[in-house]
Amino acid sequence: SVGCCGMQEHESFGEELTMPETIEDDLPESEVVRRVAFDIGSGCTKCQIADVDVACGRIIEVLYGIEVPVPYSLDWKKSTNGLLSQQIQDEGLRVLNQLARKATCHGVTQSAAIATEVFRKAANGAEFLKRIHNEIGLFVQL
Repeated sequence: SVGCCGMQEHESFGEELTMPETIEDDLPESEVVRRVAFDIGSGCTKCQIADVDVACGRIIEVLYGIEVPVPYSLDWKKSTNGLLSQQIQDEGLRVLNQLARKATCHGVTQSAAIATEVFRKAANGAEFLKRIHNEIGLFVQL
Protein backbone atom coordinates (compact mmCIF):
# COMPACT_ATOMS: atom_id res chain seq x y z
CA SER A 1 0.00 0.00 0.00
CA VAL A 2 1.04 3.57 -0.53
CA GLY A 3 2.02 5.38 2.66
CA CYS A 4 2.91 8.92 3.65
CA CYS A 5 4.65 10.95 0.94
CA GLY A 6 3.30 8.51 -1.67
CA MET A 7 5.84 5.80 -0.82
CA GLN A 8 5.23 2.10 -0.72
CA GLU A 9 4.91 0.65 2.79
CA HIS A 10 7.67 -1.92 2.25
CA GLU A 11 9.85 -0.07 -0.25
CA SER A 12 13.61 0.11 0.30
CA PHE A 13 15.05 3.62 0.22
CA GLY A 14 18.77 3.16 0.78
CA GLU A 15 19.51 6.81 1.53
CA GLU A 16 20.66 8.28 4.82
CA LEU A 17 18.15 10.02 7.05
CA THR A 18 18.65 12.40 9.91
CA MET A 19 16.34 11.46 12.74
CA PRO A 20 14.90 14.10 15.05
CA GLU A 21 16.50 14.81 18.39
CA THR A 22 16.29 12.21 21.13
CA ILE A 23 13.62 12.81 23.77
CA GLU A 24 14.93 14.95 26.60
CA ASP A 25 13.66 15.13 30.18
CA ASP A 26 13.61 18.93 30.42
CA LEU A 27 10.88 19.76 27.91
CA PRO A 28 8.71 22.84 28.55
CA GLU A 29 5.38 22.22 30.28
CA SER A 30 2.05 22.19 28.38
CA GLU A 31 3.70 21.39 25.09
CA VAL A 32 2.34 18.86 22.62
CA VAL A 33 5.05 17.22 20.54
CA ARG A 34 5.00 14.62 17.80
CA ARG A 35 7.12 11.64 18.79
CA VAL A 36 8.11 8.36 17.24
CA ALA A 37 8.98 5.33 19.35
CA PHE A 38 10.72 2.22 18.03
CA ASP A 39 10.80 -1.13 19.81
CA ILE A 40 13.37 -3.31 18.07
CA GLY A 41 12.39 -6.70 19.39
CA SER A 42 13.60 -10.25 19.01
CA GLY A 43 10.99 -11.10 16.38
CA CYS A 44 9.65 -7.79 15.10
CA THR A 45 10.20 -4.05 14.98
CA LYS A 46 7.37 -1.91 16.29
CA CYS A 47 6.87 1.75 15.49
CA GLN A 48 4.35 4.21 16.86
CA ILE A 49 3.96 7.88 15.95
CA ALA A 50 1.89 9.99 18.33
CA ASP A 51 1.18 13.48 19.54
CA VAL A 52 2.12 13.62 23.22
CA ASP A 53 1.26 16.17 25.89
CA VAL A 54 4.62 16.40 27.64
CA ALA A 55 3.18 18.21 30.68
CA CYS A 56 1.31 15.11 31.77
CA GLY A 57 3.10 12.48 29.64
CA ARG A 58 -0.17 11.50 27.95
CA ILE A 59 -0.65 10.42 24.36
CA ILE A 60 -3.15 12.77 22.75
CA GLU A 61 -3.48 10.93 19.44
CA VAL A 62 -1.78 7.94 17.82
CA LEU A 63 -1.19 8.81 14.19
CA TYR A 64 0.49 5.64 13.00
CA GLY A 65 1.44 2.25 14.37
CA ILE A 66 2.92 -0.83 12.77
CA GLU A 67 4.65 -4.08 13.67
CA VAL A 68 7.04 -5.47 11.04
CA PRO A 69 8.43 -9.01 11.39
CA VAL A 70 12.25 -9.10 11.58
CA PRO A 71 13.34 -12.44 13.09
CA TYR A 72 16.56 -11.36 14.85
CA SER A 73 16.29 -14.00 17.58
CA LEU A 74 15.68 -16.86 15.15
CA ASP A 75 18.65 -15.70 13.07
CA TRP A 76 20.90 -15.52 16.15
CA LYS A 77 19.76 -18.94 17.44
CA LYS A 78 20.60 -20.52 14.05
CA SER A 79 24.05 -18.94 14.12
CA THR A 80 27.03 -21.17 14.83
CA ASN A 81 29.22 -18.22 15.88
CA GLY A 82 26.84 -16.21 18.08
CA LEU A 83 26.50 -13.39 15.55
CA LEU A 84 23.56 -11.73 13.85
CA SER A 85 23.94 -12.45 10.14
CA GLN A 86 24.65 -9.70 7.64
CA GLN A 87 21.34 -10.59 5.96
CA ILE A 88 19.22 -9.99 9.11
CA GLN A 89 21.12 -6.78 9.86
CA ASP A 90 20.45 -5.50 6.34
CA GLU A 91 16.77 -6.46 6.63
CA GLY A 92 16.49 -4.72 10.00
CA LEU A 93 18.15 -1.57 8.67
CA ARG A 94 15.86 -1.56 5.64
CA VAL A 95 12.79 -1.76 7.90
CA LEU A 96 14.07 0.95 10.27
CA ASN A 97 15.02 3.20 7.36
CA GLN A 98 11.51 2.84 5.95
CA LEU A 99 9.90 3.56 9.33
CA ALA A 100 12.21 6.54 9.89
CA ARG A 101 11.10 7.90 6.52
CA LYS A 102 7.47 7.47 7.59
CA ALA A 103 8.21 9.37 10.83
CA THR A 104 9.82 12.21 8.88
CA CYS A 105 6.78 12.40 6.59
CA HIS A 106 4.55 12.70 9.65
CA GLY A 107 6.55 15.67 10.96
CA VAL A 108 8.03 13.92 14.00
CA THR A 109 10.25 16.17 16.12
CA GLN A 110 11.47 13.67 18.74
CA SER A 111 12.45 10.02 18.70
CA ALA A 112 13.20 7.19 21.10
CA ALA A 113 14.23 3.60 20.48
CA ILE A 114 14.85 0.52 22.57
CA ALA A 115 16.25 -2.89 21.68
CA THR A 116 15.69 -6.21 23.42
CA GLU A 117 17.73 -9.05 24.83
CA VAL A 118 18.91 -10.59 21.55
CA PHE A 119 21.13 -7.55 20.99
CA ARG A 120 22.82 -8.13 24.36
CA LYS A 121 23.29 -11.83 23.65
CA ALA A 122 24.55 -11.59 20.07
CA ALA A 123 28.31 -11.04 19.91
CA ASN A 124 27.77 -8.25 17.37
CA GLY A 125 24.51 -6.87 18.82
CA ALA A 126 25.98 -3.65 20.22
CA GLU A 127 27.90 -3.12 16.98
CA PHE A 128 24.66 -3.45 15.02
CA LEU A 129 22.98 -0.83 17.23
CA LYS A 130 25.90 1.52 16.51
CA ARG A 131 25.39 0.83 12.82
CA ILE A 132 21.73 1.89 13.18
CA HIS A 133 22.90 5.15 14.75
CA ASN A 134 25.53 5.75 12.05
CA GLU A 135 23.31 4.91 9.07
CA ILE A 136 19.91 6.19 10.21
CA GLY A 137 20.78 8.64 12.99
CA LEU A 138 18.69 6.81 15.57
CA PHE A 139 20.16 6.25 19.04
CA VAL A 140 18.96 2.90 20.38
CA GLN A 141 18.95 2.10 24.10
CA LEU A 142 19.80 -1.49 24.97
